[in-house]
Amino acid sequence: MVKTRAVALGLILLCLPRLGASQVCALGDSPFDPAARRARELLFTRHQCNSGLIDFVRRTYRFKEKHWDDGWGWDDCSVNDTRFAFPRIIDAAYVLRRGIDVDLGAWHRSSEYASLPNGRQHDYQHEPEFTFGPQMRSFGGWLHTDRVEIWCGGLQSSPKSIASQLLHEAEHLILGGWTGAFNHNAFIPPHSGCTERCADFWYGHTSPSEPYQITSRHSMNQIEVEFLCDLSTFPQGWVTLDVIDDAAGQANRKLIQRILNPPGWFCSIPRPAPWPQEVSLRERPVDRSW
Repeated sequence: MVKTRAVALGLILLCLPRLGASQVCALGDSPFDPAARRARELLFTRHQCNSGLIDFVRRTYRFKEKHWDDGWGWDDCSVNDTRFAFPRIIDAAYVLRRGIDVDLGAWHRSSEYASLPNGRQHDYQHEPEFTFGPQMRSFGGWLHTDRVEIWCGGLQSSPKSIASQLLHEAEHLILGGWTGAFNHNAFIPPHSGCTERCADFWYGHTSPSEPYQITSRHSMNQIEVEFLCDLSTFPQGWVTLDVIDDAAGQANRKLIQRILNPPGWFCSIPRPAPWPQEVSLRERPVDRSW
């Protein structure tokens, strides 16, 4: 009798959800971004889940297996695995690292954009969260583990949008200091859709000592605009026209809705040269690392 009860109890426990197991975002193709699926298929043909890229993302951005395993796709990366979260991060990382042709005059080289969300350098990590609302949210300070939470809405976005949001949240934490995540400057009603402070100042690029380095101050929305505008104006040859057009549109909307002192131009009009004419963009060695 005791043995029978033990077996019955074991069967019941197997049917129950594991204690501590987290829910996972159900990911599909958003009807609001029909090009996202095509973009992910294209990106797979480019990176093909290269182990060097995956190792770079895990190590540099501090993606930890304990957060991204158990249904989030830590070990799942193929053209058919876009229902998982982590392969979508790989796609976004590839856009950051390989999407911009810097030889044509972009603000920042792709490797600079890719290194900005460096959780290892800036001591924060990236975690997925089964939460609905904003795309991502940064947390910093004494009472929190410094981290960027990537929510269901963020994971549902297109690769370029995930990439731009990683840059946005990186600036939150880099500028935040010990007091926690750096806040936006103002609330802009009513057309922007803000429910809290969401607008930033634009900081000009003046006499940089190293043209491509992201060393001067960038507000959160500014770094997004610069990346999206670079991607739309100076894309690599494999970037498709729908991605180019959408990146320009997204950047221009942010210039109107999220920048308090817009610089006076829009992407792809064309915009003015990003650097003073006297700054020399000298020949540089090719960076072949991820």
